[in-house]
Amino acid sequence: MGIMPTPPSNPARSNLLRVHAPVKSRSREQAQELASVLPSRLTDADALLDCRGTAIATPSFTDEILKQILIERDAHSLEVINAPNRFAELLLRAAARLGIDDRLRVNREGAETDHMAPA
Repeated sequence: MGIMPTPPSNPARSNLLRVHAPVKSRSREQAQELASVLPSRLTDADALLDCRGTAIATPSFTDEILKQILIERDAHSLEVINAPNRFAELLLRAAARLGIDDRLRVNREGAETDHMAPA
């Protein structure tokens, strides 16, 4: 599981922190472990979750990763890329339920951004 944050390749997004979702993203504990490599406060930072290779994502993982990054660490935004369709749908529903959908962007596997909440 690639959980080390990597620097952005685009210098214009120098406050972007990137993490990689595990192939099998199943539990709240995995989401907590994934987020644990990030700073405890992300108020002025954007986070990117790369789901390339993710085969399974459960509602509990989805809910917890959103809580960890956007609520607990208060990231300015979370962009999810390469999300399998089911995971993308779980993310969008959970973000709406948690009231944080305005800070989430989801790019499905092989597609351009299909959801960006209005500013």
